[in-house]
This record gives sequence, structure tokens and C-alpha cells, in this order.
Amino acid sequence: MNTLASLVKIGFTINEAKTYLFLLIIAEGTAFQIAKGAQIPRTTTYAALESLKKQGIVTSYLKNNVQYFGAENPKQIATNLEQRQAILAEVLPSLQALSVETSINPSVKMLTGVRGMRAALDDILDTLKKMGEKTLYAASYPDVMDALPKYYHKWVSHREALGVVTKMIVPESAKSRNIFYEGHNRQVRFMPQPYLFQCSMDIYGNKIVFFSLREGMIYSIILESSTISDAFRRFFLFAFDRLPG
Repeated sequence: MNTLASLVKIGFTINEAKTYLFLLIIAEGTAFQIAKGAQIPRTTTYAALESLKKQGIVTSYLKNNVQYFGAENPKQIATNLEQRQAILAEVLPSLQALSVETSINPSVKMLTGVRGMRAALDDILDTLKKMGEKTLYAASYPDVMDALPKYYHKWVSHREALGVVTKMIVPESAKSRNIFYEGHNRQVRFMPQPYLFQCSMDIYGNKIVFFSLREGMIYSIILESSTISDAFRRFFLFAFDRLPG
């Protein structure tokens, strides 16, 4: 990466970078000389110079009633970055708190493939841990475990390590009863005909994730909404409390 591109990457505009680099070469000059040498419009040069002066890396003085500009030592750029980093470190907790407060805005995210399923499963544990919740509500279909056999067992172990209990509703079948039995911090209820479903749904924190493997592709949809997740949780518990174990 060349010097001009590097300056732009750390926050300079392209005109500021050109102005500063040219000033380093000529040591000092008028706005006219800088505009011509840096090959930028003169009006733009004044704006770039003023911005660089505010950053403390360009100075100006009058000589024979003409304003001249000079470049400060490049080490001043490093000093500026260090100061910004210190300010960011100080304000970061407040920014993160604000992010949590504004995360109530509804959002929908779609993830595809097996990698998307893994990302969605990771989001379940990350969200429960972040929100300090210990219950996961899952209406599951065995296909999810079939798609990620090794990873799913590791994921269950991580869930158990977090102390998260799963309340689970699964379709009534011999396979379901063999796989989804009570234990492993898991409470299971079985959904009879004609109410069988062919996708999976997990309700966690203020989110719901839907897993589908039966429409020609694998996809996961994460819906984030406190209002909607609470409504689905209530419907889930209504069914869970009335289904046989």
C-alpha cells in the first residue's frame, strides 16, 4: 500500500493526504503553490489546509502579507491517533450501553447453508449468555441435528455448561423419542398428528430463529423483536403445558 492510500485509510481525505504529502516535500508554501503542486483545486486546498491545521499537523504564518503553510513532524499523526484511541476507550462503554438500548428495534436476518445454521446456533448461546437468561424454548425437528451431527452435540454441551435449560416440543415419532429424551437440562413434550411440523423454531431472549431444511435449500431466519418473541413464547408455553411427555 502506498503512502497516500495509507493516509486515507487512517482517516485523511484524499485532498488532505495530497496536501500534507506535498508540504512535507516542499517544507512550506502558499495555498497557490500547494494547489498546483498537489494537483487539487485551490478552493479545495484551503479547506484541506484548515482541516490539517485543526489536527495540528500543519501550521501557517504571514510573510510579506502572504500566508504560508508548513507541515509538522509526521510523528504528530501518531500522537493524534493515540489521543483518539484513548478517547474511544473512555467512551466505548457508553457506546456499548447505547447499542444494547437501541437493539430493541425489530430486525430480520437470513443465513443460508450449514455454515448459516452454525452461526444461528452460536447466536442462541451468545444471546442467552449476554442477557443472562437460562431457558431456551425449542420446537424442533430431527433434521437440524442430522445436518450438524458432530457440531450439534458440542453445542448441547456448551448449552449445558451455561446452565441453560431447554423446554422442547418435537413431533411424535419413534425417532424423536429416541433422540430427544428427558435429561441434559432438557424437558420434552411430543406433538401428535395432525399438528406435526417440518421445521424448527427456537425462542431465546428477544429473538426467534427458524431453521428450514425441506425446501430445496438450508436456511435460517433470525427475527429480533421483544414483542414478537414474547408472543411466540406464550403460545409455546400454552402448548408445552398441555402436551404429553
